[in-house]
Amino acid sequence: MEEKITIKVTIGDRPYQFSIDRNLEPMLRTAVQNIGDKMVSIRKKYACKDAQDPLAMILLQYVIKVIQYQQADPSSTIVREINSLDSQLDEYIKNNL
Repeated sequence: MEEKITIKVTIGDRPYQFSIDRNLEPMLRTAVQNIGDKMVSIRKKYACKDAQDPLAMILLQYVIKVIQYQQADPSSTIVREINSLDSQLDEYIKNNL
């Protein structure tokens, strides 16, 4: 079993703490960086004052991509990984929020 670590990140001006497998840390940090970069871009383009609108736009963009991958090849590795991450996120939300 992979060693768990606790990391703290900031998404949409709010701090979050995650307990994850050590090998997932680079991917999570890259995801957080990508979200942050997209938020900066959206905030500049639309002059959003809070984080909710940019986060909603980012979420919509990613969900559209997931649906496209699922429709293109529902048995692909990336779709299975996305579904696994989705389940893990659901579990985290249920247990921590």
